[in-house]
Amino acid sequence: MVRKLVIEENDNVTVVKGVEIDSDRKQSLIPSVEKNPACPLCRLNLKNLSYTDILIIGQFVDENGKMMPREDTRLCNRQFGIVKHLIRKAQTCRLLPRPKDWPEAAGTYDKLNSYYMYPYKRRDDMFWTVKDKYWK
Repeated sequence: MVRKLVIEENDNVTVVKGVEIDSDRKQSLIPSVEKNPACPLCRLNLKNLSYTDILIIGQFVDENGKMMPREDTRLCNRQFGIVKHLIRKAQTCRLLPRPKDWPEAAGTYDKLNSYYMYPYKRRDDMFWTVKDKYWK
């Protein structure tokens, strides 16, 4: 079911109601929690999340910049740890808002852009690609 907002104005009173209507995209809707007890990320089979996917991981951050508790997000233990790690990376790169108690940096490097090589590939390391005989 989808809700449509209906606004009714009577004299000086404005009433906003949510009326349930059938969706024309019902076949593409995600099943509700009652039908499938798996966590939201496992249910959607999202395995290769990155810290740059802020539209997805930003849903698990509250308005203060802190991660919501596991009971509210309904994530499994594995996905909760992964999302927690990704949120920390995104906050370090300033892609997501930082909490008030974020530790201040010792130098001025915190104002510069920072990125992660994710995932790390062996081909990016010159010591693995160049043969030992050339390092003399």
